[in-house]
Amino acid sequence: MGENPRVLKSGQQSQGLYREMWRVITSGGQWIGEFHNRKKDGTNYWEFASISPIRNHEGKITHFVKVSDDITERKRMELELHANNTQLERLSHLKSSFVSETSHEFKNSLAIVKESLSLLLDTTFDRTTAEQEHILKIALESIDRLI
Repeated sequence: MGENPRVLKSGQQSQGLYREMWRVITSGGQWIGEFHNRKKDGTNYWEFASISPIRNHEGKITHFVKVSDDITERKRMELELHANNTQLERLSHLKSSFVSETSHEFKNSLAIVKESLSLLLDTTFDRTTAEQEHILKIALESIDRLI
């Protein structure tokens, strides 16, 4: 009571925010926004505030009135949600990288196996039984599906 409200500044807001707020309310407008302020006991908190000028009978601004709501819990949840989203984005990126790398390695390995089976089928055609040839062709078809 009787103190300048600047004693409640947390020091974590830009001076530009305060300049803009004072510009609006001293010119007769209403300022609405968020502050990161300090309580009388020294703990910091977030508040959503509306500040308006009060004029005397001559129209001169004599006081200001502030209506505010403590939104500290909401801000904490927003920060937590943002951190969780950031972590999910990182995990999604890691998953995509893993799937891409694994797919690449798998396709390369399958291509080598396919080429080996094709070579085996082509070079041993006269020495394989019909059943062996059939099994090699099934293996090649399976590899084509996997690729």
